Amino acid sequence: MYDMQMTSLFAFSTKGKLRFKEVLEDRLKCAGLALSEEKTRLIQFGKNARKDLEKEGKGVPESFNFLGFCHNCGITWKDKVFKLIRTTISSRLEKKLTEIAGKLENCLRGTGIAYTIKWINMVLNGYYNYFAVHDNLETLCTFRYRICEIFYKALHSLSQRSIWNWDKFNEHIGKFLLFPKVRHPYPLERMKTRQALLYKLRYET
Repeated sequence: MYDMQMTSLFAFSTKGKLRFKEVLEDRLKCAGLALSEEKTRLIQFGKNARKDLEKEGKGVPESFNFLGFCHNCGITWKDKVFKLIRTTISSRLEKKLTEIAGKLENCLRGTGIAYTIKWINMVLNGYYNYFAVHDNLETLCTFRYRICEIFYKALHSLSQRSIWNWDKFNEHIGKFLLFPKVRHPYPLERMKTRQALLYKLRYET
């Protein structure tokens, strides 16, 4: 059984989009495969989608899920131009939190607080390495806060007379858990950083 995600973009021509779908279905059929009707959609998306849909009276552009992110049509705050917004798919975030909750208490009982902090930071670091993009930091802050809540509840479950309250938890444990920051800047920002590094290597060393 094969499961593959793919997104195809078209600038013009609805006929071209439909023709692409027909050809793709034929090619897959030759290999004994088929498109999932539930997951296959043709939507308007991009910098002109909002304007075109408003003219047609069809509301706002649809979002779509791809590779763990929910993709939305947005606009910049300053210039009011098109901006692609990516946020973590909520169901995937909840699944990850459930997985962490199932392991955290056992880790705490078996290895203690210090190692549990280290383990959680490894989880957070891996999560941020993939999901820490622009416009997703609020979701990642929520993710971190929910982990803090799970950790706090696990501490209370260890003893009926827990010495921990929320303020004490944040002072001694919470502040050591990694905070999110953007790890995948926009392409132009990466280019500027790369050019600055090359300049430094060439002229300042």
